[in-house]
Parts: sequence; C-alpha cells; structure tokens
Amino acid sequence: MCARKDDCLRTKLLLVHKNDITCTEDPSGVRLVFADDGAPYDPLAHADPDTKLPVAERPIGGLGILMVKNMADSISYERTRNRNFLTVFKNGMPKIAKIDTP
Repeated sequence: MCARKDDCLRTKLLLVHKNDITCTEDPSGVRLVFADDGAPYDPLAHADPDTKLPVAERPIGGLGILMVKNMADSISYERTRNRNFLTVFKNGMPKIAKIDTP
C-alpha cells in the first residue's frame, strides 16, 4: 500500500497546502483517507489512460490513480467542508508480524 500512498501524497503535495493522511485498520481491511484543502479535484472523474497505446503516444498523467484503482477494493472521492477526501480501501490486508529482537 505504501507505493500507492506515496504516489497519491506526492501528487497532492504538488497541488495543495494542507494535507492529512489517515490510515485505519479493522478485521475487514485497511482504509487510507487522503484529505486536502486544495481546489476541488476528483481524480476518479477523469477517464483512465489508454495503456495499450505506445508510451510515446500517451498523454502525461493518470497512471498513478489508475494503479491505485486497480489495486484497491474500493475507492471514492468526496468534497466536504471545502476539503477533498479520497478514500482507498483494501480488503483483508495481512497483519505485519512483530519480530522480537535480542
């Protein structure tokens, strides 16, 4: 999940001033919420890039959110209280085992 979180964060940091990332875990999975106070922007409202085109023929942009969409079990956007909220959920993420060190 970190690669996608980093990609979303990198994109958000380039566009806005105040960012919040919340990560919660429950028995059903992991939920990441990316919030910012930038201009309204719904990354889900744009068409996915055509990945069948040769790289040289593709317009720039859209691959990061496409990767997130393909790896997440659900993703949603909401504009509330003058803030953007992008919520990404992944079902059944395995817990990280704790390792005791000597």
